[in-house]
Amino acid sequence: MTRIQTIETDSPRIVRLGEGGFGTTYRLSAGPNRPVVVLKLMPHGGLRARLSARLERELGTIAALSHHDDMVTIAGWGRRDDRWYVAFEEAAGGSLARLVASGATLEWRSVVRLGVRLAKVLELAHQLGVLHRDVKPANILLSADGRPMLSDLGLGTLACSFSLGTAAAADSLAVAAPEASRTTRLTPQADVYALAATLRLLLGGRGRSRADAPDALFGLLDEATARRPQDRHPSMASLRADLELLDDRRRRPLRIVLPAGGASALRAAG
Repeated sequence: MTRIQTIETDSPRIVRLGEGGFGTTYRLSAGPNRPVVVLKLMPHGGLRARLSARLERELGTIAALSHHDDMVTIAGWGRRDDRWYVAFEEAAGGSLARLVASGATLEWRSVVRLGVRLAKVLELAHQLGVLHRDVKPANILLSADGRPMLSDLGLGTLACSFSLGTAAAADSLAVAAPEASRTTRLTPQADVYALAATLRLLLGGRGRSRADAPDALFGLLDEATARRPQDRHPSMASLRADLELLDDRRRRPLRIVLPAGGASALRAAG
C-alpha cells in the first residue's frame, strides 16, 4: 500500500456527504470508468499529538489490512496542512445504521454469520496491534451487491478527539464499552463489547426478544457485553469461536440488501 499526500483526479465531481465524529466526508468522482472515492477529512488541529502519532504508526497496517474481503479498501491516506485524511472505496449499498434506524432486524443466522466474519477481521487486526475503537452499525458498510464490509478500522482514534454532542458520537456511545468513556487506552475487550452490542442491535435490541433465536446466542452476547472487561470473552478469537458454534452456513456467501422503502423489504441471503 502506497501512502499518498494528495489525491488527484481529472475534473472531479465533489459532493459533501456530511459531518460526523471524524470530520467532514466527501464523495469524489472523476468520471466514467473511474473509481468513486469517499474522502474523510478531519478539522485543523483536531487530534492531540499523542493520538496523531499513534494513528500515523497504525495507518500503514490498517491500509494493508483493508484489502481483506470483509473490509472497505483504503485508497490512500496522509496529512496535509495539519489535517489528516483517509480515502476509501465507495460502499454503494449503504450502512447497517439505516437498518437499525428503520426498525428492521436481521434473521438471527445472518447476524451470527456477520459476527463471525467481522470477528475474523478484528482478530487479525488485534494480532497486529490495532484496535478498531468504533465498531457500530454505521461502520458496517455494504457493497453494491450486499457484501458486508467493516469500515473505519482504527479511526476511533480520530473520533475520540471531537465533541460527544454529535449524532455520530451518540451512535458510538450506544454500543461502546463502558471504559471507552473514561480512557483512550483501550484493550481488545473494548472491541469485543462493541461488536457484541452491535450484533444485539441487529437482532432488535438489548433484551431476549427474539423467540426464533437460541438462548445460547443471547448468552454469549451477554458475556461479551459484561460491564467489566475481565468478565468478557478474553479475546476476539474467543468470541469468534463461540459464534462459529452457532454458524451452520459458514461456507456460503452472506449478502444483505437494504430496502429502498420500509423495513419489510429487508433481505439477507446466503
